[in-house]
Amino acid sequence: MDTAQTEHATPESAPKKHRNPWIWISAVLAIGVIGLLVWALTVQNDLDDTNAELDQVQAQVQENANSGSDFAAAAKAAYDDLANRIGVAGDDARASIDEAQAQVEQAQTDADAAAGRATIAAECVKAYVSAFGALFEGSLAEGAAAVREQVSGITDDCQAALSGS
Repeated sequence: MDTAQTEHATPESAPKKHRNPWIWISAVLAIGVIGLLVWALTVQNDLDDTNAELDQVQAQVQENANSGSDFAAAAKAAYDDLANRIGVAGDDARASIDEAQAQVEQAQTDADAAAGRATIAAECVKAYVSAFGALFEGSLAEGAAAVREQVSGITDDCQAALSGS
């Protein structure tokens, strides 16, 4: 009977384990930080892609401007020579050159707009990172509420800026 009492008393006398809530808070924060890291890397990758596209468009614009200028100059010289021979004015050639110049200017405008969108996207990323930094200031509940408000405002501002550009 003495053994039965000892076996029966052991489970009741074992202390209950109390789990520390900081472990759970740390785990949730770690998951949140990992999620933010993945999101930030995705945004950075999108920004890099946008910058690469912008560089490519600018190179094409420059190439088109150079080859367009060379071609236009050669075409104009040949046309002027022919016009001098037969007495026809070069108005049509000038119109073609003006049209080509307008196309080059449009391509430059498009490239400038893409650069503006890339700049806005970079500023939005900086604002998001700054907002998440506020999470670690003060208490967790206040920080989370402040970050939620900031992120909502930043999202609205970024969407408005990107749709307007």
